[in-house]
Amino acid sequence: SFAPSYTYTPLDDDLLTVTASTFCGDITWNKHVVVYPEIDITASPDTIICDGDMVNLNLTGLLNECTYLLTLIDSAGNGWSGFEGVDIKINGVLYEAGVSVQNCGGTYCTTSMVIPINDGDVLTLEYTSGATDAENTVQLYDASNTELLNITSPTTGVIGTFNTSCNNAYDITWSPSAQLSDATITNPIFNASTPETLGATVFLNANPNCVGTSNTIYLDVRSIDVPDIVGDTVICIGTTVSLNINADSVLWWGDTTNVSTTFTFTPQQDSLVTVTATTFCVKNAVTTHYVAVNPLPIINTISDTTITIQDVITLTTTGGEIYSWSPDIYLNCNDCSDPIASPDETTTYQVTVTDSNGCVSSRTINIEVLIPDLFIPSGFSPNGDGVNDLVEVRSLSIVSMNIKIYDRWGALIFESNDQERSWDGTFNGTNLDAGVYVYKFESKMVDGMKIEQSGTITLFR
Repeated sequence: SFAPSYTYTPLDDDLLTVTASTFCGDITWNKHVVVYPEIDITASPDTIICDGDMVNLNLTGLLNECTYLLTLIDSAGNGWSGFEGVDIKINGVLYEAGVSVQNCGGTYCTTSMVIPINDGDVLTLEYTSGATDAENTVQLYDASNTELLNITSPTTGVIGTFNTSCNNAYDITWSPSAQLSDATITNPIFNASTPETLGATVFLNANPNCVGTSNTIYLDVRSIDVPDIVGDTVICIGTTVSLNINADSVLWWGDTTNVSTTFTFTPQQDSLVTVTATTFCVKNAVTTHYVAVNPLPIINTISDTTITIQDVITLTTTGGEIYSWSPDIYLNCNDCSDPIASPDETTTYQVTVTDSNGCVSSRTINIEVLIPDLFIPSGFSPNGDGVNDLVEVRSLSIVSMNIKIYDRWGALIFESNDQERSWDGTFNGTNLDAGVYVYKFESKMVDGMKIEQSGTITLFR
């Protein structure tokens, strides 16, 4: 290029030669370009380890290449004007000759130069003295920026020979670091206590802009404890139990041939289950699990019975602590041990009893309700609950009938010739007061018999 500036992308260390033409002639400079190596690193291993054990981690991919830094200083600010200079040799071969400080027109001038190094190279610095030696200082820093040389007023000859190392060229950080012996080295020791996902980040000390990040590795830390059996410890008889154990393999369960990590059975009595299991860290461990079996509650209650309509019966029951009745119609309570039943039709009740162990039993009781060939209720409660709300004439043998109902003063308040038409406790659409009312009834039956009867009906509000 013939331009005064030149831009390019070097792929490796390079030496540029620059020639400038002036009125007084040509001037030539050599300029070294150092390309820092790419940081491409791999962490290992992904592994399984037992709690309390240790494993060495490894970080590979770091090159045995680095850079040293040469810094030259002129304390007077007029440059190394006495023709002084430093020759740089690597393994005895001249790398750069006559490196010096140019006049910066100030009170303090410096020149710095990056020197590429392969691990184990021998670096030699040789000084050529001049008229301004007293103003001159030569400094050298290794790959970790540690000062190796600092000499002022150097004299002609070799001022330093160095066996170089790139071991400290990188700043390494493993993360997280809690279980590591040293998070700043390539091969720390992992002290296992909990599972961990780790990775490393590496910076080049000579240039923090050069950075690399490793893959992540997973250290699966397994327990050294004997595996536990998980499942019910107390059941009710008839319940199926499923037991599980967190193991890699199972040799046997109790006296069965089951080799699964799950065991299902329905014990009829208290049972002790034994398993021999193996995990990654524990071999052939024997452990047991006790299952207590409680009996079902024994329900004592009344036998199936027969009552006449409008009779009541107490369903006295024992055997548990919690009671539930179904259906809950015609009962004064549905969660007590002795509800009073007053069904107006045959009903089968089921009582479910729970004891103090949470075990459950059920029994049924059939209450047969007899209705006479002619039945007129002696009382009713028209409250809209669907139970005993009407005065109904019940019979399967009526051919014709007439019923009249009177209040206490003898006023007719209801009359019907239809067995399907019942009295609902009202007169002209108005609810009548609670009290005793008188009825007169006449009918002709299918066998030709004529019936006349009278009585009282109590209205409850």
